[in-house]
Amino acid sequence: MAATATRDERCATLELHTSFLRPATVGPIRASARVVRCGREIVNVTGELSQDGRTVATATATCMLVAARPKPSA
Repeated sequence: MAATATRDERCATLELHTSFLRPATVGPIRASARVVRCGREIVNVTGELSQDGRTVATATATCMLVAARPKPSA
């Protein structure tokens, strides 16, 4: 999500769905993610975790890009 947001935007998660398909073991895990669709305000993303060539978990998320609030002055 950080790749699609500008410096003045933040990401608010509207929905997150995770499926754990099998147990992972101690060792390296490969993560991949991609933006499925990026509209003016809503972004859909998907991701996958795999180990030894087998998928261990998948996730999809719907996020909303919102304007960052200015930091309060001291």
